Amino acid sequence: EPYKISKKTSLTLAKDQKVEFKQVPVDDQTKYTLLFYGRLDGVECIEDNPRMQLALQHRAWVHDKTYDFLPKMKLEFYDANQKLIATKSQVSLPFKARHKYSVTFYPPPGSKLMKFLIQAGSSTTGFKLDRMKFSKAKDQGAINVNPVTNDTGLYNYSAWDRFAQGASLILKEDGKVGFNSAYGSNSVRFPLKPNTLYIAGSSGENLGYASTVLLRVLDKNNKMIQETRIYAGPDGVKLTTPATCTGAIIHVRSVVLDEAWIRKVK
Repeated sequence: EPYKISKKTSLTLAKDQKVEFKQVPVDDQTKYTLLFYGRLDGVECIEDNPRMQLALQHRAWVHDKTYDFLPKMKLEFYDANQKLIATKSQVSLPFKARHKYSVTFYPPPGSKLMKFLIQAGSSTTGFKLDRMKFSKAKDQGAINVNPVTNDTGLYNYSAWDRFAQGASLILKEDGKVGFNSAYGSNSVRFPLKPNTLYIAGSSGENLGYASTVLLRVLDKNNKMIQETRIYAGPDGVKLTTPATCTGAIIHVRSVVLDEAWIRKVK
């Protein structure tokens, strides 16, 4: 089984060491989960400084050195000709205590192969990884990734791709996790079929000015070709995708989001 490390086996990386795992086949219409446990030594961690939650939103691998001292991971995607077409989930790994890291995703359109890379930080004395597994994601009751914010916990940002300033996962008064979108954050892209009837819904708390949840349907060039407001409530809203549709994102503005989902109408 690809990318499987048992509980009895561990991989330890020291300062700036990098490991590239072998490529594995993927399908761009399939939702996957990469799960592993890890802990770091030698640098400031999220347990000491809760503001380092921002490191979990971090997407820069080379150009931005803000969290270069931390271990980090990324996924690379290749087409059938072994050409690199995209990278995803370039996030820092900031926990000192052994932590469960879980990334759920769809490969970008055209992906045939994926490679997992992990690198210790510039000041990290050690990062230990164990219990690693890559598999098809469990049924989440929706096409999009991680539709229920609380299901993946306070530190899992794998459902989100672009963050407005101040956006973050928060612990609400009822003890559940919500996503404070601030003024305009986007989900990761997910595939949709053309000329197909879907239903989409959401729930959450409006924060004030221009609060909204939008489904933005995209063509093969990631150009928006349809936009539908997803109203709160269990019934959702129905929509038929255009002939040139290949996928979509969910855009959230001024909402503490509990859930946003889209399903195909049977």
